Amino acid sequence: YEPCAPVTERRAYKDFETDASERKVDIVYMWSIRQLSRDRGEITNFLALLRKYNITLRTHIEEIDSSIISDNLILDLWFLGT
Repeated sequence: YEPCAPVTERRAYKDFETDASERKVDIVYMWSIRQLSRDRGEITNFLALLRKYNITLRTHIEEIDSSIISDNLILDLWFLGT
């Protein structure tokens, strides 16, 4: 647990990136996407990584399921839009 380090510098995130690039991950379940980071740019980069490797994101609090088209639209509006 490295709460003060940027997401991309955390060991667990680096391990996740490696696993994702090796197609070892199909789905990520999270309590809340805000637990990953509160920085919009970091979350946007995380979502881009998931999309790059076609990994489904599901969250409990926000009730997001990126395998559903409308939820992907919500993610685009929430994080990628201005």
